[in-house]
Amino acid sequence: MTRRGKTFVGFGFGPIQSALFLYEAHCSGNFDRYVIAEVDAGLVGAVRAGGGRYSINIAHPDRIEHVVVDGVRLCDPTRQPDRDELVLAIAVADEMATALPSVRFYDAGDASSVARLLADGLRRRDPSHPVIIYAAENHNRAAEILSERLIAEVGADGLAGTQALNTVIGKMSGVIGDADTIRRLGLAPLTPDTPRAVLVERFQSHPHIPRDARRVPSRHRRVCREGRSVAV
Repeated sequence: MTRRGKTFVGFGFGPIQSALFLYEAHCSGNFDRYVIAEVDAGLVGAVRAGGGRYSINIAHPDRIEHVVVDGVRLCDPTRQPDRDELVLAIAVADEMATALPSVRFYDAGDASSVARLLADGLRRRDPSHPVIIYAAENHNRAAEILSERLIAEVGADGLAGTQALNTVIGKMSGVIGDADTIRRLGLAPLTPDTPRAVLVERFQSHPHIPRDARRVPSRHRRVCREGRSVAV
């Protein structure tokens, strides 16, 4: 399969995905394409209506910074055309990140589940092209659980070149839906048509990456550093 540029794929579009992984991937300049699976059809439509742009708010000690991220493609995996697009993106992805409410969501949704989507994309991958999946579900075995789900779908050989890694996020983030609070703090809404705002603190530390990440070639590992993603 022909690859065009570098692709980042995410699962879930909450504050961890939108304001950490996707934001840092965008800041890094290492990717040409950003494809995110999100089951909230209204949110998918709002980001698309905004031309693939969304806003986040970064809290500094003395101010709140408004940041716009663009070039993002949100897809609803419950819709077949969007699901097909996600599977093709997974098949060529360079890095992926899951940021879901719980590891239980790996299997939620049958054909639209994260495990099934990943499995269908992995079946199409070139095994010589390695990929990392960052698991950020606030669970100390999230990566192992996700790998177990994928092995059940595609077998151990189907994970050749694929590595899931646990991450620890040293950054506070959240979604504010109260209109008065949004006005009082002067926050930018996620999109013009979305009545909620994402507020995160300025990133000041490295995510913790397990030592076994060294098995993956260095050009495919990045850590976030003071608003940047850099190869290590």
